[in-house]
Amino acid sequence: GRLAGVERVASRVRCVLAQLLFVPHADHAGEQKIELVNFCVSGFGLIERPRVPKLSVRGRPTHKSVRPVYFDGVFRETHIYDRAVLPPAFRLEGPAVVEEFGSTTVIFPSQKLEVDPHGILIVRSARAEAVQ
Repeated sequence: GRLAGVERVASRVRCVLAQLLFVPHADHAGEQKIELVNFCVSGFGLIERPRVPKLSVRGRPTHKSVRPVYFDGVFRETHIYDRAVLPPAFRLEGPAVVEEFGSTTVIFPSQKLEVDPHGILIVRSARAEAVQ
């Protein structure tokens, strides 16, 4: 059943590779071992888009601490935020640091942060936002 199908495909691949690589006596290529290092397969189809939950509104968070952080050659007193308590539509201007388990996001003095409805942190240049 299934193994016979695999053997048929492997035999055909050997034959085609032998012909592509101009192996002498290509009809005997089945006796040689061939190792496939990379084999890529693509599939296309329709799927149902996953629903990403929106954050619940949690109020306006305050920073959890202030620390000196080195930006542009000098230490600046920088607000430190806990990502877990940032609500949707929360905005701030850098410098700032957003901490969470396994990750830290640094917002430089020339950047702005916005939390989207799903909790994704969007960091943009303050200059780019001024142009819009």
